[in-house]
Amino acid sequence: MKNSFIYLFLLVLIFIFGCSSSKEIGSERIVDRSADKKPDWIKQGSVKKDSLYCFTGEITKAIDRSFGMHQAYASGMIQVIRSLEKNINGLTGLTGTGVNKEEGDIGTYTSFGVAEKNKSLTISGVFNPETYWEKEEITKNTGVSYYYNCYSLLTISLDDYNKAIKGTLEIAKKKAQDDNNQKAETILQDLINGLKSN
Repeated sequence: MKNSFIYLFLLVLIFIFGCSSSKEIGSERIVDRSADKKPDWIKQGSVKKDSLYCFTGEITKAIDRSFGMHQAYASGMIQVIRSLEKNINGLTGLTGTGVNKEEGDIGTYTSFGVAEKNKSLTISGVFNPETYWEKEEITKNTGVSYYYNCYSLLTISLDDYNKAIKGTLEIAKKKAQDDNNQKAETILQDLINGLKSN
């Protein structure tokens, strides 16, 4: 009887401590990371610093770390291309004001140029000086799952960035030539010449 009481007492203790240490469903915690702390550049997004443009690519909840790092890099390249597109739209918005769409919609050609750049996801002069990842544990009602949050810092010099703008405008100009659109071709060439003089 005494032994039964001791066993019962031990079972109750195990049950109590077992329940108190179990993780709450939906709880998340970082169990591993590539550096001691999350780098500041992750929060900065896309910024211009001195003679560099900096872009942050990221993917969260990736099942595989290697895949996640590739996706974070691709996400950063998309940020670079979106920035180029924004700057090109700014250039053509100023120059293309009042351009008759029948004579040539510059936006159509620059959109084509950006799309061509976007297809390859390659721009000369882009560097990837830093990466960061963290492994996250998430408790579900079916057990524990692990995911990776991956981040990639991409940088490009102001000179290479302007070359990428020029290259995109040249793609657009070639398309205008192929379409026999002299008006658009002339405007695009003027934009290219303007970049050379800056």
